[in-house]
Amino acid sequence: MVSPALEPPTMQPEGRALKVTLPANSGGDWIAVQSDAFDVLEGDCLEVEFYYKRGRNIKSSQQVSLYYLTPSGDWGPAAHIYISYSSPTAGNKMKGVFPPNPPGCPKAKLRLWPHYDDSNYYEKVSVKPSSSANKVVNPGFEDGKAGWHFPDWGSRGTNTIDSSIHRTGTSSLRLEALSSSSEPYADVRQTITINQTAQRPIRITAWGAGQGITPNILGQGWMQIECVVALRVN
Repeated sequence: MVSPALEPPTMQPEGRALKVTLPANSGGDWIAVQSDAFDVLEGDCLEVEFYYKRGRNIKSSQQVSLYYLTPSGDWGPAAHIYISYSSPTAGNKMKGVFPPNPPGCPKAKLRLWPHYDDSNYYEKVSVKPSSSANKVVNPGFEDGKAGWHFPDWGSRGTNTIDSSIHRTGTSSLRLEALSSSSEPYADVRQTITINQTAQRPIRITAWGAGQGITPNILGQGWMQIECVVALRVN
């Protein structure tokens, strides 16, 4: 019995989208759409975003991968994510975040894995550092004091987990600088590994609310606080 010859996939621009058609008998080999190599920074979490639809209403996820260039010149380590969608034939905005980039890998390539025996459409594919990748451990204090260092300021101030006041979730951090002290002060701290090899802005955001503060900088309601800093890399 002679197996049928493997038919090549059909790839062609269709309007603003890339159309990739894989025949039914190509399931024995993996076929992917791969980008050119681009620079990456160690420790960054990359976010991939694109629009996708397919010809038939089957399957419910799309595999996307990053392949990294090792110091020895091999395309070795890989990270894979699966992005789910609800209506394949209607078109979907796909978005996913990869794990942090591994050390010693200066470049990466993006691979999209089309489904077999169908037409796949891709549009506006982008890869960028993720703004949603939070390097802070326990950022909402839902796990109590885990991940944070709570200095003991004695009579100057207190830092406690408060489950009675919260914007989302079930908890918030309450810092109280005691007015009875001549030097009121309170804070919490966390050490975060950035792993930057080049100077880049770092965005820090938080939600805060004030009560009984003079002058009342934050007001009585919740307010988003944001700053951007740049660290010098030695």
